[in-house]
Amino acid sequence: MAGAAGGLVVEAVAFLTNLNEYRQARRKARAARRKLVPHWDRFFDPRPDALAAATRLILGAAAGGLFHGQVTTML
Repeated sequence: MAGAAGGLVVEAVAFLTNLNEYRQARRKARAARRKLVPHWDRFFDPRPDALAAATRLILGAAAGGLFHGQVTTML
């Protein structure tokens, strides 16, 4: 379970990185007094992003299952 959650944490970080890039592009456009909203598809692609999230979830769960015996402490 923790391995799967770890895989989703990686995907959340990737999503937040894309969101931050979108926000910076919006601010840059506002400063230049251009169209405020950059095209969303330039930063996000829902189908591949969902596939990447599912893959990371599965790989995280697999890694957690494989290496659960090697974890001896909370860290």
